[in-house]
Amino acid sequence: MKRIARLFCSSLSLLLLLCGCSQPFTPEFGEMSARYANLLEQYQINMIFHNIIRAAHTRPLSFLDIPNINGSGSVELTPSVSGLFNGGGLPANAYGLNILGGLSTLTPSAGIAVGKSFNFSQSSLDNAVFWKGFLSDLPPETIKYFVHNHLPKELIFSLVVDEIQIQSPDDSIRSYVNNPMLDSHPQFQEQMYQLIRDGLTPQYVVASQKVGGVMTEAMLRKMYGDNYRQTLSRDHLDLIAVNTSGAKSFQIISTQPGFKLCLKNNRFANFDKDISRNDYCQVSPLSEDEVQVSSNRGTRLFLKMRSTSTIYTYLGEVVNAQLQDKPYMVSIPPVEKENDLDARNSNRYALLVVKQNAQLDRPFAYLNDVLEGDTYAIPSKDNGYSKLTIKTLTEFQTLQKIPGSVMPSPAVLIR
Repeated sequence: MKRIARLFCSSLSLLLLLCGCSQPFTPEFGEMSARYANLLEQYQINMIFHNIIRAAHTRPLSFLDIPNINGSGSVELTPSVSGLFNGGGLPANAYGLNILGGLSTLTPSAGIAVGKSFNFSQSSLDNAVFWKGFLSDLPPETIKYFVHNHLPKELIFSLVVDEIQIQSPDDSIRSYVNNPMLDSHPQFQEQMYQLIRDGLTPQYVVASQKVGGVMTEAMLRKMYGDNYRQTLSRDHLDLIAVNTSGAKSFQIISTQPGFKLCLKNNRFANFDKDISRNDYCQVSPLSEDEVQVSSNRGTRLFLKMRSTSTIYTYLGEVVNAQLQDKPYMVSIPPVEKENDLDARNSNRYALLVVKQNAQLDRPFAYLNDVLEGDTYAIPSKDNGYSKLTIKTLTEFQTLQKIPGSVMPSPAVLIR
């Protein structure tokens, strides 16, 4: 019996040693996290693609988010040893019983069970806090985030510019609408490319605006005291000297830092020169300067920007244009290839490529639209700017997720 006990202990020690060398006792949380990240990425892509197709069919948009993620993992190790005696097979834990015969073999074994799971909840973004920003026109400071060397300007301005209006000196207005379902869409692109060549970009500028009329130094002292400059500066006001035939006079001005659309070329009467950057920036339509500009009979430019909501509408129109009987693909080649027919007639510079009822191998995005009875997919290859378009739209939409827009309590719990 002592021999059996020694064999049992040594076999069990060997078993535990082998198990410790061959199988870790901790779950692969890194693998779990990576797998979840991949699933979440595809979830976001398909949700945005689904809403583009909804927009194409003039259906209501709907958005979900995943505010809570909980992961769990466990490992259970069950070692055992079995022995074979010359009188028959009995478990080794029969030590202490009256066993006849001798020990023939002693076999260690182990059972390992690994459990890992994720619980996450989906919350609806269909609330007033989210939709207020979602429906608001994108301001220049938001567009500035996306206008840089790593994103084509042709792509950004195709997404965010809804309409270009050019007012002639005789007050007649030519309007160019960014809608690929209209026959005039090529004219919009022609105007957009010209603005890009003119250096259209949002710029940070400090605009000044006159406050009140011209005042003498005596008037300033009477109204603001002897330390009138310090008093004005506390209210973010400044003084500029004004040349007059009488006493030394000043004009109070307020400085308003912010972002405006600017051009490198001076082509429009409602764009003033910004001395600090040597650019021509759009005059605020509510400023006193705009009233003065209105008397200038030069050509004026007005740009109507989109909201994130109307970007979805536009991309729905892009899908409809390429799926109609006479397909029209929205192509946005670089400025230097604007008139290159080979570039415009290929998918290389397509804004968004969508295939309907097509069998694709591992598509970038896929939707089985049960309401329409069709399938839609974005191919993984030869898809132009499709991936970049989805990525940019994701970032525009993320900017609408301000505190309070994502409900803290889950709408649907998925396990």
